Amino acid sequence: MVNASGRLALDGPAVYEALHFLQKITRDRRAYLPDMSKLPVWDLVRFFSQDKVPMALGGTYEWPRIQDEFEWGDTEAEVTAHLGFVMMPRPSLDVPMIGSLGGTSWAILRQSPVQEICVEVLKLVASAEASQAFCEEHLQISPHRSVNRRFCESNHPWLSTIVPLLAQAKTRPMVHNYLQLSLFLRKMFEEVLWYGMPVEQTVQRTAQTLTLLLER
Repeated sequence: MVNASGRLALDGPAVYEALHFLQKITRDRRAYLPDMSKLPVWDLVRFFSQDKVPMALGGTYEWPRIQDEFEWGDTEAEVTAHLGFVMMPRPSLDVPMIGSLGGTSWAILRQSPVQEICVEVLKLVASAEASQAFCEEHLQISPHRSVNRRFCESNHPWLSTIVPLLAQAKTRPMVHNYLQLSLFLRKMFEEVLWYGMPVEQTVQRTAQTLTLLLER
């Protein structure tokens, strides 16, 4: 939707084709629950865990919630038989597969009266040993390359698969007004996929609005 230079690339044949396909499988097959578009995102994770929806878009940070809700059994083999991770769908085979990349930032306030203690705590939290233990439990990719190499070489049921995906991950486009842009895109998807509005007209109207927004 945004090209390499940060310019909007929403209005085009590839987007039309993708949305027509998504509209067809959602409108014709109705493979989701009633009023799903109005449900909080955490409810969607719960429904996925209860086998009420076939897939969910998200990240490994949702694993604790999934783990609390699923009824797939208690053993690792039973869980891995139901759950897996794949890259996000792509519009054509010519486009490389990508995943979304996120991260965590730590900050120590300048006015903190215990800056030195905070620094020492941060050193402990950011150590390779603590990172490995945390990532193994919460299915996160470590900021330490040495830890990630160990995950790739291990027989961990998830991290040995997830960590290699990092090579194909991208950060979100660094565009201003990102929050407003996301809200307009979400509205576009809801209108097309839920209410069945015409694809081309809806995309063109959204693209015109976003062009004005990005030029502000």
